[in-house]
Amino acid sequence: GRRRHRGVRAVTARHNPDPILGDAKHSSRCGWVVARERSGVDEVIWVDETGGMTEGTHSGVVAVREGVLWTAPHDGSILESTTVLSIIRRAESLNIPVRRERPPLTPPPDGLYVASVTRDIAPVLELNGTPLSGWESIGRAIADEPDDAS
Repeated sequence: GRRRHRGVRAVTARHNPDPILGDAKHSSRCGWVVARERSGVDEVIWVDETGGMTEGTHSGVVAVREGVLWTAPHDGSILESTTVLSIIRRAESLNIPVRRERPPLTPPPDGLYVASVTRDIAPVLELNGTPLSGWESIGRAIADEPDDAS
């Protein structure tokens, strides 16, 4: 589709966990849509109290730091992303190390991406008004790698 691999603009916001477990789809996420629309960007990336990125309003979040792909663990606090699972499989098939830990926002990662069914893996081109580098080699390799499990 037209959105596949297309870069996005994003802002960060404090993640206030919902009292309903993060792995349930429910109507309380409508506030997230409002947050994204009010921000005037494609995605809001939620950041926890430690500065770790959890997920986006419509996507999973993955980051590359020093050759390692980071993404939040499926610990019940966020919605597990089938696209992130696909990205992990592709990274592992390329022998890219994967760390299931919330990627730290600072220092900035080498590459920051959102992951969704319609975007697959897509670079964050601007975060909080600051331009980012976009694609780096690991993100590009994952985007080019077919997912045989899907």
